[in-house]
Amino acid sequence: LEAPVSVHDHGEWVGDLDVLKALNSENLRRRPICTGHDSSERADGSLLSRAVSLDNWEELLGSPADTTVVRAHGNWQARLAAMVLSIQRGHVTHVLPHEVCWIC
Repeated sequence: LEAPVSVHDHGEWVGDLDVLKALNSENLRRRPICTGHDSSERADGSLLSRAVSLDNWEELLGSPADTTVVRAHGNWQARLAAMVLSIQRGHVTHVLPHEVCWIC
């Protein structure tokens, strides 16, 4: 069973994605909401000094650094498409909850 989806950005084709295959991938890591750290500890992003923030499809399609964060807060369609594209490119992909714990 396949669930191919074509992704377009402002009318320009970005790629075709297989959502069901990505959802079953061993490269997908779903992160639960943290209950072991208080809010100030969860918000400490100092551990992300190596991370690169990605803001558009070109950056994701390029050769991203080892650790990247796709900024798509509040946009579930963009989050889903970025997750699937990342997995299709062979990257281990972490899907983070609304309140991220950067320690976990």
